[in-house]
Amino acid sequence: MLGTLLKSVSEPSTKIDKILFLFERLVMGAIDRPTKEIDSDAIHFPLRTHVELRSLEAALENQKYRDHFVARLCNLMCDNTRKSAKACLQYLLSPELANTYTLHGTIRKFGISEYKFYSTVQSALCSRFRSATCHEKDIIHAMATESQAFLHDGRDKVHKRGWRSKEKLASQALSDVTNAVNDSSTTESKTLYTWIICKFINCNKHLYTS
Repeated sequence: MLGTLLKSVSEPSTKIDKILFLFERLVMGAIDRPTKEIDSDAIHFPLRTHVELRSLEAALENQKYRDHFVARLCNLMCDNTRKSAKACLQYLLSPELANTYTLHGTIRKFGISEYKFYSTVQSALCSRFRSATCHEKDIIHAMATESQAFLHDGRDKVHKRGWRSKEKLASQALSDVTNAVNDSSTTESKTLYTWIICKFINCNKHLYTS
């Protein structure tokens, strides 16, 4: 049946390609839900899933929550820029989630530098440490350097502890897509989402094999 479904949509239109691209970015956490749907009080750190990260990204659109978030970050900072950056990142992201990211992104991973939480941490560091002897570009460089080290350490921790974070996160993403199929009201929508599931599994089949 899987082969039949794939064959039936083997020549998707440009419109479907665009929908697929947007949907894949959604399930991997690159598109935000509307802020009004987010219960900011339900956001707990460190974040462990892409869904939780999307919730934070959406909550940061709210000025009141962003101010509260920055105040929380400032309480984590010390007198050293890099140590402060590390403390903030450790507070925000679990190693399991950090393992699925790089700083600027690759073919298989998104870059944390593209997210609002990253730019918010960076801005907070600049406000805290910028001075006549400590220029903003130096703070930004220190943040990037420490972020790369943090992500590398996260990967090491995941591998040493034997976590299967990619599998868990991929399963969550697949669950999101499956729910979309169940919520679809038309046959056309169900066919499209079914094709998306098939495409997603095919692109990530290495995560479902031992």
